[in-house]
Amino acid sequence: MGCRGAGQPRGSWQSVGRRARRRRDHQRGRRITSTAICSAQTRAQSNLGVLLSTMVDPPQLAEARTWSTKAAEAGIIAAQNNLGVLLARQLDPPEPVEGRVWLTSAAEAGYTDAQYNLGQLLSGLDPPELAEARTWFSKAAEAGNTQAQYDLGRLLARLDPPELAEARTWFTKAAEAGNTSAQFSLALLLGNKLKRPELSEARTWYTKAAEAGHAEAQYNLGLLLADRLNPPELSEARTWYTKAAEAGNTSAQNNLGALLYSRLDPPEPAEARAWWTKAAEAGHTGAQFNLGQLLSELNPPELVESRAWWTKAAEGGNSEAQNNLGALLESQLDPPELSEARTWYTKAAEAGNADAQLNLGRFLSRLNPPELVEARAWLTKAADAGNGGSVRPPPGEGRLRSVRPASPSRGCAAVCAGRRWSGRWLRPADRCRARRARSVMRAL
Repeated sequence: MGCRGAGQPRGSWQSVGRRARRRRDHQRGRRITSTAICSAQTRAQSNLGVLLSTMVDPPQLAEARTWSTKAAEAGIIAAQNNLGVLLARQLDPPEPVEGRVWLTSAAEAGYTDAQYNLGQLLSGLDPPELAEARTWFSKAAEAGNTQAQYDLGRLLARLDPPELAEARTWFTKAAEAGNTSAQFSLALLLGNKLKRPELSEARTWYTKAAEAGHAEAQYNLGLLLADRLNPPELSEARTWYTKAAEAGNTSAQNNLGALLYSRLDPPEPAEARAWWTKAAEAGHTGAQFNLGQLLSELNPPELVESRAWWTKAAEGGNSEAQNNLGALLESQLDPPELSEARTWYTKAAEAGNADAQLNLGRFLSRLNPPELVEARAWLTKAADAGNGGSVRPPPGEGRLRSVRPASPSRGCAAVCAGRRWSGRWLRPADRCRARRARSVMRAL
């Protein structure tokens, strides 16, 4: 006999069974009591599957699959959802085809969690099935599932072309329900995706997420306050950068260092060095570059340590560090390491760094004998690029300016006049304080 009425409370079936026995309807009593036992069995099978897959350490997935399958085949919708999740996400390797079958069964029965989970599975396929994922996210979102509302907003914002108005609607619903990820994404959309950014509203939602402890929101709120407002609110930006930095966000650590070193009056180089060191040791190439720059500008400069950090950043592909490392090796060491300097200039120049193209062209023209053909080629590239100084840092990163070797014909007056001939080589008291942390909000 199959298990029926698996969703009924256990007590109601047993009491009806007892009443049937009292009426001497033995056949009906046996049938209903049997159904109650089946219902208890299937619920136990479903719960046992959950326990084995999510509550024991380590999970016992094979046995969890066995029990979840029994309950799912008996028609327990929650078990169908749980089995689909186990198959699609927890197994290694996953079984997304079988997982999709069970999630679809539960989703079609109106189970909201399964609708959401099916949307996630479909959006994560290669290639993703975005139209079908949107359908299931929408069903769950309309039923009030805030995580589905958030994921639906993300899906809509990433379409080509994006549907930002609809994405904003769903982000707002989830954000108003207290979903911090939605609050963060809504702020990103408002501040960085609209043709006319709504910075005041973006600030509001960043603040809500940041106050709830969302480190990315804390970091982006710092970016907005430091780089998007006129005038900037540096004290408040410092507060939020610090919170994100203390939570381990390396981009916040880097930008906090840039704010302390180049935007405060007076600057706080010791504190900046501490934060750059944290981020640099965690592998952040922008912080490695900035730390090398700071060390090269101390009085006296710490060139050995500066070289070490620029080398790490250069090996990580940072063209500004590659250029600065070339400048240090060429003009700050005694004796200079010209072959190594040429190598790093070339790497940066080939990456499109206009400073390095200029430096490499100048370097080649001064060799003995000079390599004038190649020098001309690199100087032409720099000239065609406008030689507007170092390349713009990647989005979301605070950077100091990259340098060229010291020249007896260039000094602070040239820098203050707008030339980017900064050199290591100017002491902190002489710098024009033109550095700032250029930043762009992260993509949704």
